[in-house]
Amino acid sequence: MSNELVPEDFGPDAMADIAYAGSAVIAVVADVDHHHNADGGWDCWQDDPAEEIRIVRGVIAQIEAGLKEAKQRLADVERPARLAAARRVRRAQVEVEREAE
Repeated sequence: MSNELVPEDFGPDAMADIAYAGSAVIAVVADVDHHHNADGGWDCWQDDPAEEIRIVRGVIAQIEAGLKEAKQRLADVERPARLAAARRVRRAQVEVEREAE
């Protein structure tokens, strides 16, 4: 019996929770795209290179925060499913042991 996740391991709201996790990434990407994309690339709006570097670093931090939030949200969905999978595998092992007796 495999401990890979199967649909039965997830709760009834898993798909909505996964969409919520993905939305954390989409939201930050959309915001960065809207505010900083100039025809498919970065456009330096400042005359000061130090200020432009500060802005780019801020965008990187914004993206990292969005990814961190998405990973946490996914972990919140996956953790109980992993526990359910472990219980499922253990029940199957017990059943195999009973049949072997």
